[in-house]
Amino acid sequence: MKTINKNNVLTTVFSKSIIYWIISIMIFVSSNISLSQNYLTDGQQVPVYDPAYSDSTIRLVYWDLTEINNSNNRLDIGVGVTHNEGSDNFINGNWYKNENNSNFNSEDENDRFIYTLNNSKIINGLIFKMNDSTGKKDAVITRGNGEMQIYINGNGTIGSAIQNFDVYGEILDVGQFSNDNYEDAVVLSNSGDTVKIYNGLGNGKLTTTPYKYYGIQPEKLMLAQMNNYIYPFSEINNTTADKEELLYREGQYLKILKNSNSNNFTPWISINTNFTESTSSDFKVADFNNDGFNDLVVVQNKYGIKIYSNNGGNSLSLDYENTDYPNFHAYSVSIGDFNKDGFNDIAVLTTIKINIYLNNKTSTLFSSTPSSVYYFDFPVPFKAFPMKSEVSDLYNKGGLAVVFSATFDNFNHNYDVENVFRINASDTDAVPAPPLLFKDLVLIGQHYRPRLHIFNRGDRDFQKYIIYKKSPNFNNNNWFLYDSSNTSGDYVDDAEAFNESGLSDPPPPDNLFYYVKAQDNSYQVSISSDTIGYPTIVCPGCAWEAGDNFTVTNIPSNETPIEYSVKNYPNPFNPVTQIYFNIPIEGNVKITVFNVAGQKVSELLNEYKSPGSYRIDFNGNNYTSGVYYYRIEAGSFTQVNKMILLK
Repeated sequence: MKTINKNNVLTTVFSKSIIYWIISIMIFVSSNISLSQNYLTDGQQVPVYDPAYSDSTIRLVYWDLTEINNSNNRLDIGVGVTHNEGSDNFINGNWYKNENNSNFNSEDENDRFIYTLNNSKIINGLIFKMNDSTGKKDAVITRGNGEMQIYINGNGTIGSAIQNFDVYGEILDVGQFSNDNYEDAVVLSNSGDTVKIYNGLGNGKLTTTPYKYYGIQPEKLMLAQMNNYIYPFSEINNTTADKEELLYREGQYLKILKNSNSNNFTPWISINTNFTESTSSDFKVADFNNDGFNDLVVVQNKYGIKIYSNNGGNSLSLDYENTDYPNFHAYSVSIGDFNKDGFNDIAVLTTIKINIYLNNKTSTLFSSTPSSVYYFDFPVPFKAFPMKSEVSDLYNKGGLAVVFSATFDNFNHNYDVENVFRINASDTDAVPAPPLLFKDLVLIGQHYRPRLHIFNRGDRDFQKYIIYKKSPNFNNNNWFLYDSSNTSGDYVDDAEAFNESGLSDPPPPDNLFYYVKAQDNSYQVSISSDTIGYPTIVCPGCAWEAGDNFTVTNIPSNETPIEYSVKNYPNPFNPVTQIYFNIPIEGNVKITVFNVAGQKVSELLNEYKSPGSYRIDFNGNNYTSGVYYYRIEAGSFTQVNKMILLK
């Protein structure tokens, strides 16, 4: 029975010296177990049903989180168990409701979707994948006899299989590999040297003919966006069509295959982590410095933590290292914003505790010592060897819990049995994280207006945004509550007019400012977002101030420009600038970008347009710094403007 990671970890566990085992227990006993828990509390073993006769043999657990029970919008857990006892394999697939703040519900036989005694059809992978036709995530299972099965998530339960076909491997991740917007499934072949990707079809099913990438020996792999912006930066910078890269660990190397956006991968980055042991390690990706690009965190037993910063989608560089050995013994890492300051923190699982490291929001990223420590103290002290961990808002109220699976030693020295554990948040109803705030302009009539793009940071417990403003035209240039009812995240302030000299070089200083807070369903309010500013026209009593403030997603159709015009903002820019243009007469519009040598580098637009005001973005991410020109051709109107890309 082949498994990825798990058998390797078991081998490493058996090789632990008795000296380290004694030291670990001494550390646990001498530590102040009752210390104040700022972020985690109440450890419980998830009541996963096991049909086998005893805990004396090998048991492997596969699990994932999603909403299944329709009544409370909390995250439930789906679990697949394979328990080998003698010549038998006991196999159980079930899910467990999340109806309280301490643990998942106990086994309900009616919720089983797999229950069998079978030597060949063991479960070797379980993950949830989005079904775009239902808006829920279906359970995808791989089996030891080569089958992949997809079980429908509907009507508050996991139902029957909607697809069953041979893949001969283990499902390890889902993500967006292909050029459509559906989730695809990543399978590692039974031989361990071929990655297969089955494209999603949008209706919960997968294509049965995979894309294959040969010749690698991954010990762990995942799909993630590394070459370009992640959401919501991808939406702001118009790179939403860029698909995810394949990351995998091969010995001491962490390698990335670049997604060509043409349904294939090409070799891209190889990092020597210098972690000389290939087992008992983990890696995850997240944006740690809020620049819109995923960074990489790697942990390894005995060797600690390393974080590699993403340099604008071009390369990765080591920015943080914590090698606190022999007290470290990191096995797994998960990511979440525990203190709700808008920056991702890390939870590192060792053999006896969870270390939470808070993001310093500086170039050093994290301190060398954890900000909070939670010891495994349920029901009695034991050593856990974590396999998989995830930080999640299980309660749908903002508080972050940790769910992990692990083999463990409860003084019976049985390292073969894997269980699932839930560590709850000390504050289940936590405040939301501050929103991300981006600025934009929209042309309405004869004036550009400030336009705010607001995004929450993935909080499921969200009610609305609260917008604050400081303007020379209002409230004696003091901060005041400007709008307390925005739910769309798109806001145009038609009470201000943008000073168009701000499109020149250098622009005038900003004198109009905004910041935003998020409010959740418990009426708790986040800290403030970053502040953004604009240069505005100072003109109390001007005509545009008479209109109501409103939210728009498009320019009103009744505002027809009276003449052609084109400008871009910002200028200089890095890496994206917005080109705004007015078309008073219908016809074909063509916008082309040239370098200083007069060579065409991009055709941004070439299509028929009705009269109106428009915006199109130019992304210079793949171009070198320097002077560029863009030309608009619309009817008899032609104009060429200069713009400067500064990186």
